[in-house]
Amino acid sequence: MVCQNGHIPHPVDPSTVDTFDAFKFRTMRPDADEVLANDPELLAEYLPNYKLEDDPRITKIGLFLRKTNLDELPQFINILLGQMSVVGPRIITSSRTDEIRPVGR
Repeated sequence: MVCQNGHIPHPVDPSTVDTFDAFKFRTMRPDADEVLANDPELLAEYLPNYKLEDDPRITKIGLFLRKTNLDELPQFINILLGQMSVVGPRIITSSRTDEIRPVGR
């Protein structure tokens, strides 16, 4: 995951970024990216806000974890290790840094 003292510059300069392994529960199907890429209607809904109203990629257990916010629990290990804070930006995988949009743009 990528983080830099609570701020992620755009575009991300890899030499200025700290990386760490974040603990997460898997709430989506393993082929979630393929499902999205192969469904133009779903992709069109996803791209403006990176959200889907009724996301078919989320598993039944994943839906429960998300609704109860239990999916955030493993990240407290990262907080205890000093890699994250309770308040701060979302973590993002290094493969998705190109999706970061600066605030106000």
